[in-house]
Amino acid sequence: GSGTLRVADELDFEDAQEHGLTVRATDLHSGVSAETLIKVKVTDVNDCHPEFPVNMYHAAVSEAAAPGSFVIKVTASDRDTGLGGVVRYSLRTLEGTTSDLFTIEPEDGSVYLKKSLDRETLSAHKLVVLATDTGIPNLSTSVHLWIKVLDTNDNPPQFARSVFVSQLSTEAVRGQFVCRVQARDPDLDRLQYNIVSRSVHHVFSIEPDTGVVQLMKLPKSLPASPVELNVSVSDGVHMGFCTVVVDVLPADHSAPVFLADHYEVTLPENMAEPSFLVLLAAEDTDSEGAIEGDVIYSLPSEKYRNMVNIDPFTGLLRSSRALDREKRALYEMLV
Repeated sequence: GSGTLRVADELDFEDAQEHGLTVRATDLHSGVSAETLIKVKVTDVNDCHPEFPVNMYHAAVSEAAAPGSFVIKVTASDRDTGLGGVVRYSLRTLEGTTSDLFTIEPEDGSVYLKKSLDRETLSAHKLVVLATDTGIPNLSTSVHLWIKVLDTNDNPPQFARSVFVSQLSTEAVRGQFVCRVQARDPDLDRLQYNIVSRSVHHVFSIEPDTGVVQLMKLPKSLPASPVELNVSVSDGVHMGFCTVVVDVLPADHSAPVFLADHYEVTLPENMAEPSFLVLLAAEDTDSEGAIEGDVIYSLPSEKYRNMVNIDPFTGLLRSSRALDREKRALYEMLV
């Protein structure tokens, strides 16, 4: 007679590549039996995906690194044998496209820099590493790779503007705030400010860390107006420069005074075009010889501003629309 050997459950080559079985044949009439050993070899098929030892890889590379620089090496293993156990690596972006900045060695998983990096443009890069075996069918596994770009001091600090303007009274006291200069460094380096104008070192000082300019000497020591300070900022390697212009103004002890305590103006009604009303005049006794611009004119009341307007520097008052005497015959306004 003969016997048929069948598989009762799934076999896994990765758990056991060979099984030893003892088969016994027994005569049903006499009870005599004989035994033999059967070895069952399990043939491997490509049923295992490559496996990475971590869920995510982290790496760091300097923005000064040259193209071709080594970044990191990733490794995946595959429990299959033969071609199914051979792993090849590829690299792509999160969007599924080929990376323009990094490349990976297909056989050993070493990642290299393809192009120079700029931390100020992008401080980190997120990529996907794909491990694919060469079995049939191909099986793949992916893992995320986070590459941080390390900063190098490759950018000079820059002031917010090239000229800072401030005003200072002749009666200012020691420690008086003058202005604050501010600079920005894309490299996020610590900045140090300094006044490089030797002629004003004894008059003004600057806080090295904050850029706050202060008065050191009493007003009698102030140079003639305006005063120009050349200020530098340094990140330890690079420098930037700006100019601080300080206008030293006479102390203002009194308010401007109009030459007349009131002005009377007569205007025909229904004049469509803007017309001249009156030229106001005021002087400031703090000014040495009044000049145009020493006094600024304005209308405090908003309700009259759509009816008349005043030149802030000359005091010229004009009507801006036609007026109706039957609606109102008299207007009183403060200037």
